[in-house]
Amino acid sequence: MSSLGRSAIAVVAGFAAMLAILRGVDFLIARYTSIGQVPLGANLYTPASLAVDLARLVVSVCLGGFVAASLAPRARLWHSVVMASIMFTLTVFQGIPRAWVQPVWYSVLTLIIIIPTGFLGGASALWRHRRG
Repeated sequence: MSSLGRSAIAVVAGFAAMLAILRGVDFLIARYTSIGQVPLGANLYTPASLAVDLARLVVSVCLGGFVAASLAPRARLWHSVVMASIMFTLTVFQGIPRAWVQPVWYSVLTLIIIIPTGFLGGASALWRHRRG
């Protein structure tokens, strides 16, 4: 397989791992907690839901960056940054900020941390690879 093909697979696999964690945590939250459930007419966000959302975003993007960098043939950090950039772009096109779902400051914070968190995941894979 060509280097470009392996690179594409690494980024797609990292993105798939990130989405699996995001959706898996969403499922577990909806099934086993009341964090996402709010009374009719109330704000859709609470401090607890914002904290959980931020934690799931950080963990999933970091894991996606780790997977992308682990599978990359070379330039491991760039693969994790590309994966995080795709997430960043999709988040922007999703309609940030969505003031009825989350405060504007929180929307900006999520955009600020996506790429560095993917980079962190890639750096941890690089560190793991160099250690042996």
